[in-house]
Amino acid sequence: MLKEFGDKEHTTDMRLAISWNELGNAYMLKEQWTDGEECFKESIRVMCKVEGFKSTMISLPIVNLGLAYWITDRHGEALRVLKEGLAEREAAFGKDDKESFMYVWITSVSFAVYQTP
Repeated sequence: MLKEFGDKEHTTDMRLAISWNELGNAYMLKEQWTDGEECFKESIRVMCKVEGFKSTMISLPIVNLGLAYWITDRHGEALRVLKEGLAEREAAFGKDDKESFMYVWITSVSFAVYQTP
């Protein structure tokens, strides 16, 4: 995708943002935690530049980033990012939103992180 778009610093295409998230998932499956984390951060960065950006658009890479933090024993960072993502969804859709599976995913991962000793 980067070849198609050229300079990634000026890209505002949602497909590229989604691609970064998916690449992060691939790295996580290979237990390459740092590479996965960086891809999730890049996905968020690109999504924030997409025309018509809404904070709820980054829910999926936020959950994935929180999971990456949790897996690498950075539970405080995981809870922080997950709570921020949850707050954005609740502000947009209300508590216990039914807009997508993201609310359940964010709350489930947050609970798991919170329960980790």
